Amino acid sequence: MLRLALAGSVLAVAALAVIIYATTRDEPDNAPAPPASEEYAIVNDGAEAARRLVIEGQNFGGVEVLENAPGCATPDQTAFSLFDATFEWESACVGPGERVIVRSTGDCPGCTGPITAWRWEE
Repeated sequence: MLRLALAGSVLAVAALAVIIYATTRDEPDNAPAPPASEEYAIVNDGAEAARRLVIEGQNFGGVEVLENAPGCATPDQTAFSLFDATFEWESACVGPGERVIVRSTGDCPGCTGPITAWRWEE
């Protein structure tokens, strides 16, 4: 009888340890959300071809060109901060009416780093 009581106690302690482990370990679902991102189509609405794109926003963690204007080389990112990013092409190749697709990513979990304004420069 004593053996059965001892075996029952050992099983109860083991079951309690499993319950505590299962409720205190880090679950992947509890991980913080990664920064979110948004994509924007930015059209050169000026009358002349442009070689520089200045983007303004909030809490940028990153800004990248996903799709370039036709016939243009990949632009260099010449400036970046939490609030702006500048891309420059070797020549004024982004013609009137042409667009680039950019992605902005936030600098904190769940935030998007929204683009609030942009301008094209020759």
